[in-house]
Amino acid sequence: MYDAVGVVSSEPKNASRRTVDLLQRAAEALRSHRKRQMEEQPTVGAQWTDNGLVFTTTIGTPLQLFSKWVNLYEKEALSIQ
Repeated sequence: MYDAVGVVSSEPKNASRRTVDLLQRAAEALRSHRKRQMEEQPTVGAQWTDNGLVFTTTIGTPLQLFSKWVNLYEKEALSIQ
């Protein structure tokens, strides 16, 4: 979930968990990505923040994709006018 500033993380209200079926190729890609993250963590040292996220910045913090999308949208909207 996103707010105006970034990512808001909280437990589901009823503490339920969901299982998502993935293609084997997708599951392997996610495992490979996680392995690469784990290998890169020692190079960052104390700067690494483990938030349990799949896609992060190089120091483990959440990606700010929404703000990047807004910037891109505004840039493109201006170029169309």
